[in-house]
Amino acid sequence: MGIGDIHSTIAAISASDTLTIQPGSGDEWVIHNIFTSGTIEFVVVNGSNSVIVETTDESLTAYFFHANNTQYYKIINKEGSEIKAGYDAIETK
Repeated sequence: MGIGDIHSTIAAISASDTLTIQPGSGDEWVIHNIFTSGTIEFVVVNGSNSVIVETTDESLTAYFFHANNTQYYKIINKEGSEIKAGYDAIETK
């Protein structure tokens, strides 16, 4: 894929499971929207370090989260059952 292309998914995430948003090596994305049907933790990860950006049961829309292969994001299901969650992003490099 190339600059300006959209990367997106909506997936079923089992209880306590994770959806990782990580561009391939050399790629960079700007994540604009995080979608959820249940409670999630949205976490930024850089190597062995991570920080919770938000814990919410609502979608996060109209944001500018920058991601590459070494600093990326995870959507963690905090519900006791399966939820649907996803994202959309634009490739910038």
